[in-house]
Amino acid sequence: MSKSLFNISEEMTLLEEIIENGDATEEDDWLVQWFEDLQEGMTGKVDNYAALIQSFIARAKALRDEQKRMADRAQTYENNAHRLKDRLVAFFQVHDIKALDTPRYRVTAAKNGGKAPLIVPDDPSKIDEKFLKMEPRIDKVAIREALESGEEIDGCCIGERGTSLRIK
Repeated sequence: MSKSLFNISEEMTLLEEIIENGDATEEDDWLVQWFEDLQEGMTGKVDNYAALIQSFIARAKALRDEQKRMADRAQTYENNAHRLKDRLVAFFQVHDIKALDTPRYRVTAAKNGGKAPLIVPDDPSKIDEKFLKMEPRIDKVAIREALESGEEIDGCCIGERGTSLRIK
């Protein structure tokens, strides 16, 4: 039965303790064999972990690719439906038809409810300042530069980099 990575780690710690306590030396045959077995088990476990991680990454990518493909298809159907609805509304308007009963549906062309659409220029400089919202945004580049130059800023600091695993 193969050992778990956790068991291998425990045994390696025990092996280090035996050597540190002087209960055995690194030249003892049983100790050398135990260490080699642990190394072999560890290498195999880490290899299996890496293979499983790569498999999960590949599956996730395949699902994301399929998700994008399906979303693109859904968007195509939605675009087609929107275009056909626009044509049918135009037909109803040209012929002054408000509603029509078909064998399967009651089709009605009605004004949209709610507030009428608001039309504004795209350029904010063309709008009076009293109608503009100014939202504060944090300038992270300026904060980093200030911290790196030795300035202290309440609530801000440069954190430690994390550790990542690379599998090649």
